[in-house]
Amino acid sequence: PGAWYHGLIGEKYNPRHHAPDFLSAWYAKFDREGLGLYPTINMNTMPVPDGLVTRASMSDGSLHDSVIAIHDTGRPNWGGWHDTPPNFNIQNKAVRRHISGVISALVDQGAGHPSFKGVCLHLTRHCMLWFGDEQSGYNDYTVAAFAKAKGLKIPVKKSDPLRGKAYAEWIRAHAWEEWIQWRCDVVTDFYVQEAQKLAARRPDLKLWINSFVPANIRHPDFMKPDYMEQANRACGLDRDALTKRAPNVILCQTLVPADYRWRSAEAYPTPEARSHQRVLDTLPGFYSLLRGASYPWVNQHD
Repeated sequence: PGAWYHGLIGEKYNPRHHAPDFLSAWYAKFDREGLGLYPTINMNTMPVPDGLVTRASMSDGSLHDSVIAIHDTGRPNWGGWHDTPPNFNIQNKAVRRHISGVISALVDQGAGHPSFKGVCLHLTRHCMLWFGDEQSGYNDYTVAAFAKAKGLKIPVKKSDPLRGKAYAEWIRAHAWEEWIQWRCDVVTDFYVQEAQKLAARRPDLKLWINSFVPANIRHPDFMKPDYMEQANRACGLDRDALTKRAPNVILCQTLVPADYRWRSAEAYPTPEARSHQRVLDTLPGFYSLLRGASYPWVNQHD
C-alpha cells in the first residue's frame, strides 16, 4: 500500500502503522534482490472544508457543485462503504488533482530505485479513482459537461434539491449509452495522463489498472455473461481505449474465490445470486477486461 483509504501512508495518515517512509526501505531491499515493486493506491476520501458535509447539505442539494458525488438517488452516499458507489466524483478537477498529486509523490519517492516499476490503481467499487458504477456521478457540473459535449438539453429544475435523481432518470431514458461512454472518456483521459507522466519520468514505468470486482449483487444484470464487461464500463473503465492510447498500462482483474469477507450470506437478494458470486471467477466473462491487453494480470485478494 502506498496511499490507502485517505492518502499517502506516512506520518500524518498511517492506518497500517508503517514506519515513516517505509517504501524507501522496501525499494532498497528489492533493489538488492532484483525484484520489482508497485505501490498501490486505494483512496476513498480526501480533505474537504470543515462544515461542508452536514446533515442538511446531504439533502438540500448544496453539495452538487462540490467534490462530493451525487448519486442517482439525488443525494450523496449516506455512509455506505463496501458495495456502495464512491463518495467523491472523479470528474471533478479538484479530485483528479488530488489523486494526481499522490501519484506524483509516489513517483518522486520511487523513481531513483530500479525496483520501482510504477503505480497501481486499486479500483474497488467504492474508491474515488473512477465512477464506481452507474449510480454515481450526477452532479450539476458533470451532467452539464456531458450535455454540452453531446449537444443535449436536459430538462431538470435546478431548484430541485434531488435533481440528481431527475438527471439520472432522464439520461437513462434518452442518452444512456452516450452517458456511459462519455464517462469512460473522462476516466480514460485521466488514466492516460497519469500513464504518460510515468513514462516521461522513466520509460519502463507502468500504470497498473486493477479492477477489483465491481460486482453489484443486486444489479438486474448481475447473472448475465457480460455483466463484468458492462460493470467495468459503468465505472468508467474502457479496455479498448486504454490499450490503444496508453501502451504502458497493465490491465488486471482481481478475483475473490469465495464470499467477500465483509458480506454475509443474508446480504444476497437470492440464493441463486450467492451461488453465482461463488463461481463468478471461474467464468470466461469475468476476465473480459484482459482481452487484448498488452500486460494482462490476475490478482487474488484475501
